[in-house]
Amino acid sequence: MGWRLRAGATTLAVVALLGGYLVADAHDVVPGMLTLAPPHPEPAPFPTAPGAVPGPAPAAVLPPLAPEAPQPSAEEVAPLVRALADDTRLGPRVGAVVVDATTGQTLGENASDVAFAPASTQKVLTAVAALTQLDPDATLDTRALLDGDRLVLVGGGDMLLAAGAGDPQAVNGRAGLGDLAQQVAAALHVTGRTTVRLSFDDALFTGPAVAPAVPPVEAEMGFVAPVASMAVDVAMLGAGSWGPRAADPALAAAQTFARALAEQGVTVTGDVARGKADDGARVVGSVSSAPLRDVSGWAMQHSDNTITEVLGRLVALDTGRPGSGEGAVQAVLSVVGASASTCTGRRSSTSPGWAAARCSRPTSSPTCCS
Repeated sequence: MGWRLRAGATTLAVVALLGGYLVADAHDVVPGMLTLAPPHPEPAPFPTAPGAVPGPAPAAVLPPLAPEAPQPSAEEVAPLVRALADDTRLGPRVGAVVVDATTGQTLGENASDVAFAPASTQKVLTAVAALTQLDPDATLDTRALLDGDRLVLVGGGDMLLAAGAGDPQAVNGRAGLGDLAQQVAAALHVTGRTTVRLSFDDALFTGPAVAPAVPPVEAEMGFVAPVASMAVDVAMLGAGSWGPRAADPALAAAQTFARALAEQGVTVTGDVARGKADDGARVVGSVSSAPLRDVSGWAMQHSDNTITEVLGRLVALDTGRPGSGEGAVQAVLSVVGASASTCTGRRSSTSPGWAAARCSRPTSSPTCCS
């Protein structure tokens, strides 16, 4: 009988201990599978960059090789890579690796174990800063102001102007100086005026127009243009994706505008010169660039140094910094560094930044313009 009592007591003790453990487990006092705590909330969706859109599906650029095509060999490719690296036009430090995509064999290389500072990939940082800080739907407006008998062409940062009519389907050439001249001529002809003096205001950006770090040969060869508040075709002086650029892009744009006015029956008297309009001047014409989301995309697709510089300076102005190259560097680093934070507290339409005075966007936009 005694052993039965002891067994029963032991069983009760085990049950009590087990029950106590389960209660403690449910209250998360001890580790276990039970809990009375509410379930964890669903995780927030992964954030996406402002203005980001899905890219196109990859497509083959070159046709596939014929089965009888000869297989490349290191003996043939390696000398070509060395000759490329020795070309002085590429500078003193060239890194290159050529790999057979089919076999994975390295066919040629030069300085493959040397670390290089990133080049055009840094443009991505500027694009991220522009699409984060600025409204991706904003446009860059080039305006014409009438100040007495003087017409003032005011640049708003658009270096992708067309010389003639704008193309609504294009990014480079969306806004046309020919269209702006047509608007101005219509306003002048109402008053019977056919002659004006012409000035241009390119004071939006400050500091050196070409970054001090840019080698002179790159500017001479047209890899970069002087940064200005307006230009036709990124200041290109000829056809092609790169080549000689206008030394003074804003002046060249104003001279192009003078010729466009002449085609509309308006004669420009005297020399075209820099100058600001008085406060009482009225707007008699305006043309708008493509949205900044498209301008940023164009700069990335074409790896364009100059338009990237423009975007950086616009970010600088919108953050209250000078619209200079140095201001752009500071602003881009600041915005990208804080890009993980919620995008709030952008500049209001009463702020002194670029956007309040220069950008054009829908009135429903919650960002810096209204």
